[in-house]
Amino acid sequence: MRDKYAIIDHISLETCCGQKHHFHEAKHINTRFRQDWARVCAEVFRELSEVANAIHHQQELEAEFEMRLERRINMFILIPTLFFRKIKGKSILNNKTSLRLNQLHNLQRSELIADLERDIIHVHGPDRETNPSRPKSVKEFNVRRGIELIAEGQMSRGSKALLSKGVSSASDNEAIRARMEAKFPRRKKEIRHPTKEQWEHERASIDRDS
Repeated sequence: MRDKYAIIDHISLETCCGQKHHFHEAKHINTRFRQDWARVCAEVFRELSEVANAIHHQQELEAEFEMRLERRINMFILIPTLFFRKIKGKSILNNKTSLRLNQLHNLQRSELIADLERDIIHVHGPDRETNPSRPKSVKEFNVRRGIELIAEGQMSRGSKALLSKGVSSASDNEAIRARMEAKFPRRKKEIRHPTKEQWEHERASIDRDS
């Protein structure tokens, strides 16, 4: 039986998490959509949990379950963009949200994904990325690492990785480099290394026996 979430296999993790093809999303959900939205989240999370638990009980199907788990993690990350990506005008957004929820309710998942792809092309243009597998930022690396940890059942560490903002690097950030140089200026005179005689000179010590 075909996995219903296989329809997002061609959508990259970068797109699912908003690292690539970013859309603004509604900050407030209209009250008439909240129950349906909760149902969508609950369904995807239930599917994710069931597959994660099945991996530990059916080791012979581990490879198949890992693929199914990855799809559900990607879908769980994608659903806010899938349903609430922002269209100019509040009334248009409400109409679009209603249409998308109805598509899912009527099992029109392919139409739901096709609508997302049309918006991606309309807003961002055709995809010209030549190497999508290599993380391009700390944020993207953290997302991938978070998903790996969640897939291993390490929910707490995975959540921290997904929320992590990473550590800035002075090597590629002029502002950080300038602040570091101001706080730790270079020495005006180099410290001379001790001579051999200085190294061999008797040093003060504490005689514990006296």
